Amino acid sequence: MNWNQWHPQENYLISLKELLQEALIPDSSIQKSVQEKLSVIQTMPDFTFYLFYILGNPSFSDDIRSLSGILVKNNILTIYQTLSQDSISKIKQDCLTLLTDSSKDVRIAISNLIVIIARDNLKNWPELVPSLLKMLAAQNEYSEVALITLFKTCEDLINSQKTQDEIYRVTKEVFPEFVGYLLKEQCVIQQDIIRLTNQFLQDYYPIMKQSLDLTVYLRNVILLANTEDIELQKYICHTFVIYVDKQEEALLPHLHDVIMYLMEKNKHEDAEIALQACEFWLATTKLPTCKEILNPHIEKLLPILLKNMKYSQTELNILKDSLGADSNNKDLAKDISPFHMRERNSQADDEYFSDEDDIEEQGDDFDDFYMGWTLRKCSAASLDSLAVKFGEDLLPLLIPYISEMLNSTDYLIKESAILALGAIAEGCMNGLKTQLPELINFLQTSMTNEHSVVRVITCWTLSRYVSWINNVKPDVPDMYFVPIMLLLLKHFVDDNKRVQRAAISAFCIFQEEAQTKLVPYISIIIEGFLRGFERLQCRSLYLLYDAIGALAQSVGNRLSEQQYVSKLLPPLMHKFTESDSYYDDHFIAVLECLANVIPALEGSFLPYAEIVFCHCLQLINDTLVSCINYQENPNEYDPPDKESMSVAHDVLYSMALGLKTHFVKFVTNSNLVFLLYTTIQDSSNLIRQTSIALYGELVTLCYPFVSANIGEYIPLIIKNLDEHSDVVCNNAAWVIGRMCSVMGANIQPYVPDIVRHFVHILRDPAVARTMHQSVAISLCSIFFVAPDVSVPDLDLVLKNCCMLIRNVRDSDEKDLAFRGLCQVVVRRPEFTKNYFIYFCDAAASWFNIRPDLKDTIKSVLFSFKMQCGEENWAQFHGTFPDPLKARLRDLYCPPHLFSPIIKIVIEEIRKVCKKDPLLYGFNCTVNAYEPLKLMQAVMAKANEVCLRYLDNSMLCSLPTPINNFCITTALAVRNKRKTMEDRHVVIHDLNTMFNVQEASPSSYYAVFDGHAGHDAAAYSSAHLHQYLAENKYFIKKCRAENFSSGTTAVVALLRPKEKSLYIAWVGDSQAIVVNQGKILQCVNPHKPCREDERERIERAGGCVLFWGTWRVNGQLAVSRAIGDGYYKPHVTAIPDVREIPLDGGEDFLILACDGLWDVVSEDRAAQEVYYLVAENPGELFIEFHRPKKIENRHKKDTS
Repeated sequence: MNWNQWHPQENYLISLKELLQEALIPDSSIQKSVQEKLSVIQTMPDFTFYLFYILGNPSFSDDIRSLSGILVKNNILTIYQTLSQDSISKIKQDCLTLLTDSSKDVRIAISNLIVIIARDNLKNWPELVPSLLKMLAAQNEYSEVALITLFKTCEDLINSQKTQDEIYRVTKEVFPEFVGYLLKEQCVIQQDIIRLTNQFLQDYYPIMKQSLDLTVYLRNVILLANTEDIELQKYICHTFVIYVDKQEEALLPHLHDVIMYLMEKNKHEDAEIALQACEFWLATTKLPTCKEILNPHIEKLLPILLKNMKYSQTELNILKDSLGADSNNKDLAKDISPFHMRERNSQADDEYFSDEDDIEEQGDDFDDFYMGWTLRKCSAASLDSLAVKFGEDLLPLLIPYISEMLNSTDYLIKESAILALGAIAEGCMNGLKTQLPELINFLQTSMTNEHSVVRVITCWTLSRYVSWINNVKPDVPDMYFVPIMLLLLKHFVDDNKRVQRAAISAFCIFQEEAQTKLVPYISIIIEGFLRGFERLQCRSLYLLYDAIGALAQSVGNRLSEQQYVSKLLPPLMHKFTESDSYYDDHFIAVLECLANVIPALEGSFLPYAEIVFCHCLQLINDTLVSCINYQENPNEYDPPDKESMSVAHDVLYSMALGLKTHFVKFVTNSNLVFLLYTTIQDSSNLIRQTSIALYGELVTLCYPFVSANIGEYIPLIIKNLDEHSDVVCNNAAWVIGRMCSVMGANIQPYVPDIVRHFVHILRDPAVARTMHQSVAISLCSIFFVAPDVSVPDLDLVLKNCCMLIRNVRDSDEKDLAFRGLCQVVVRRPEFTKNYFIYFCDAAASWFNIRPDLKDTIKSVLFSFKMQCGEENWAQFHGTFPDPLKARLRDLYCPPHLFSPIIKIVIEEIRKVCKKDPLLYGFNCTVNAYEPLKLMQAVMAKANEVCLRYLDNSMLCSLPTPINNFCITTALAVRNKRKTMEDRHVVIHDLNTMFNVQEASPSSYYAVFDGHAGHDAAAYSSAHLHQYLAENKYFIKKCRAENFSSGTTAVVALLRPKEKSLYIAWVGDSQAIVVNQGKILQCVNPHKPCREDERERIERAGGCVLFWGTWRVNGQLAVSRAIGDGYYKPHVTAIPDVREIPLDGGEDFLILACDGLWDVVSEDRAAQEVYYLVAENPGELFIEFHRPKKIENRHKKDTS
């Protein structure tokens, strides 16, 4: 049908006109009749053409024309694809023409019609946007409808599937016009323009940055900032939030004024405006320059945030039914929110600090859920982030306000103060340490407050300080640990249900922090759980199940003792069996709890295993039947709920982990493996994820049983190697690694297909790193069973695998992967030529390596070294970072052999040099050896000695090693200079190296901070320890010895048998000993600003002048150093020496030059070391010393 050739039939036209006139009559019976007639007439093929004819014909009334427009809009898409191209072009042209119709109602109807047509056909209507822009520029009565049409067209782009190029073609033309139109008096949609522009800035920032002058937009928004319009104020505040979130430079010139404006809006009586303004502070805390931006305003900002943390009346109205003693009231249906186990398990319910992407899950409580993201929560989150950025510097400003609030007679103000104390916990913990005992006592008292909201927030705030509670006074647990544990357990059965839930949530966090410290108190904790089983309602029970799971994960198999199992399992199993539906939320919660508990119970769960296994199997079977029924008869059956089936897989997986070989009989006597064949192919990612994990465990647990048809399952696993579903793909890759370990060469027929998927995933930069790691581990496991497999760009693939595996924790999977990696590396000379350092780096990542694998890696390293030759190896090894050298040395050459082997090398080099000095580079003219020749001789001798002592019979001749060497790690960072002037030395066994007999075993550690060249530091690092070792009176003599070199130094001599640590220092390098969290500063740095040092310098005839800092003779910033002859005698080399008795509680010693201490406080250094040792001790200082602020702010070397 062609619109250009179409003509209406008069009788139909008159009938339709009469029908439309009837539709305008506000009478329900007439309207019903009209709808019936319309449903019939709409079947006419040209019905839409009639409507369009009426819409464009001025002879009809405006009401009838606009109604026709509405009907056209509703029907146009049903016929659009059937129209000829000529008809479509004519309709588009008529639409643009009718935008200038004399009737405003018609113009609006046409505008809506244009938006509908453009929604899916904008690319094919290139003249639309230019035409609308031309109308807008005319600034006449038609400009408004052009503006609205453009606005709605752009609004549709937000949720469209348009490409970025399509969006850019529109935004670059339209948004500059929007921004220019903002300040015009006739602009009636200022709010909408700013709202839409902001949304595009959020979703398409790179496109908008190219499309729009963001400086002009910001300027225009600022000019509107004094508006009284409430909605407009919200959008203006949101603009500023977006600019700071995107780090848009256009904001910088206006930053001060914007901050002042937002602080005023943050106090606005309209909560939504205040909330939008408050978002700015939260966004600013994500910037690296946050402190510099907000520091001038922080004193005024903090009181605003604290005031806004008080419950609003709106919030109290929502909570009004849950503030009193309601524990005996049954949970209403509305109170029991849908149960989503992974959401609950992903994090303890944190009411205030959830991820902003999860705003709908902010509340721990149902009522809080309906509050959404409030000003109170945003203020608390902002204070938390500010505390992290500013640290304890906030406390002098905050404490007076918080103290005043805590003393308020208004319990709501007191509650907000407790919230503030929780908010600053992470950032200000160190600064609060002296006040924490008093604070924790206050919080304990607050748990007796009559108002439930106070008790709720006190639970949460206690949870923020659990790290301190768990670690302070570990030898006196009755002081804080036990009282807080008992307090939280007591409030499991508080008379208010919100308090119950808050106490259980806090206890979950308490358990996760305490871990095995809970073991002596398991009975007490279980008693608390039993009281909860008796009294808690549904929602609180959900959290109790979380707490039970957290206990199991914290204490592990200690929970498997019969005395605990006999108390905990009966009520839990009662809840399991009492449910009458597998799809009930409460049943799913119990299943999830069992999934967490069973691995810890191990064989003790066996009496309950059969009933749980049968229920899980039946649940999976029933769900699969429901799936089939729905697929075959979707109109008769409802879509099945698969969540419970996913949890059932989790429980079976946990049973496999916990019961181990006991689980085999359940598998072999059931159809579980058969069911997995179906669930591994399910359309749900969640079902495939759990199914694949369970199958992977069965592959290793009962391989003889599954091996019969494993060939049918491998293609299904390979099919799930789809990088678009991270967790599913990750599990599938893991299973393939498991298969390699049990199938061996039998997996080879499937290897090409697997490798093709693996290489594709490794090449995809958008894939999550964890998936890359899993794929790398499994790919290297394949190399173990098929080392000659063809892989495109194998050398690059191996390089990537090495880089990925180095960050994987030690495990059986990593062990197998490394064996495969070794097999391929030795076959690839090109890899060893170009990328061998990456293999070395991966080899250095082990901490607990099996002896045979260690031997294999040593063999690979030695083979490469032999192929290189000594000179090339020395050059290659010299390119290694110092931490990598140290790790390889520690792993593949036992530390206790360093000293005796070095001693042997030195003795033999002395002999050969004495016998034939000229051969080894002795130059008679200068009476010294040529360094290069001597170094080559030493390296050759070291290699010869090492080869000699590969013979175990030769090893027996070496001295008995000293046990319990201290674990050490070191890092030297060069900043801004061409050469590194610092040096450091670690000698574990000073006595063996220098054959010292009479002194007790000693270890030596030193840092030398060179200046004005590296010679002094290099000489001191090479000779000072030798002097100390070979002179038994060194402790006494070093006080008077004036070393003629050029460096500052801090030296530690550890004598474990004497329980003594000696620290000697010259200059401003420092040492701290950390004992159970307490810091002992061992050094009083030698600086000219010290009064005693100034007096000494002036007595010697020198002076101390200020030049940026206090300097000797206006030049040198240290008052003592080894060397610096130009400054003698004013700069002396006489060290200070301190003896420190050791009590066995010392955790670690840090020696460092001022390059570290100038930018890192002692507290922070200790805190970082504790954290990083726990996380990954092998990379302690690699991680610790990378912060950009150290490298950028400091021009000094750091050791």
